[in-house]
Amino acid sequence: AGGLSKMDQAKRDVGTMREELAVKNAALAAAGLEAAALLARISESTAAAEREKAKVSAIVDAVTAQAAAIAAVKDGAARDLAAAKPALDAALAALASITPKDISNLKALKNPPDVVRRIFDCVLLLRRFPLGRAGWHSVKGAMVIEGDYEAAVRMMGDLTFLSSLVNFPKEAITDETVELLQPYFAAPDFNYDSAKQASGNVAGLCNWASAMCTYHAVAKEVDPKIRALVAAEADLTAAEAARAAAEANLAAVTATLDRMQAEFEAAVSHKHTLEGEAAATEARMDAA
Repeated sequence: AGGLSKMDQAKRDVGTMREELAVKNAALAAAGLEAAALLARISESTAAAEREKAKVSAIVDAVTAQAAAIAAVKDGAARDLAAAKPALDAALAALASITPKDISNLKALKNPPDVVRRIFDCVLLLRRFPLGRAGWHSVKGAMVIEGDYEAAVRMMGDLTFLSSLVNFPKEAITDETVELLQPYFAAPDFNYDSAKQASGNVAGLCNWASAMCTYHAVAKEVDPKIRALVAAEADLTAAEAARAAAEANLAAVTATLDRMQAEFEAAVSHKHTLEGEAAATEARMDAA
């Protein structure tokens, strides 16, 4: 009787283990399906992440190249403007050497040296002040313009005359003004040394007029670069915004992929646990 009881108990135990095994196999199948689904989604997300990476890489390369081009334009403009700086510095230094007494002495002259008249004509032209009708006469075998000294005396009567030259708006110089100055500059005695002998420190105005034209020539070349630079920097700002948006999107895709990878690893671990439990149940059944 004891043997039959044991056999019945063994049958019941095997039946229970079969039920447990069926439940575990069903859970194992579900876990396998979940892992497979996660793996498929991970494959899709990985492809999306790779596409985003390629997109970001292309945008970064474009922005980097754009920034490098802008830097080159900036450097070129800075070098061009630096080329004019020595002349401007020399002109301002020359202006600083002129005193109100120098100007008063010139105003008092009834018949100033011819080169002084012409130097002041240049100042008048640069400031767009009216000049009398120009005449010509010979200087050292060259025909040069006669200066309009009456207009110069009126200009020197302004107490802010020298400071107006120091703060002169050189960006407002035009091609026409520079062209009008060329006959003056072409005269054989229109230079600092000749003017110095004739007028002392006021010769600095000769350098000042020349430096203003030098600056205009440089600025004329640089200005289009500056305008192009402003437009390029606006484009760069837009490109950097696009890059930031693409990088943010990539970060979101990568975060999703990381989360799914973690879920997949957890699902695989769970599946392995179920496999182990099912194998243990089958081993107990065999032993029974």
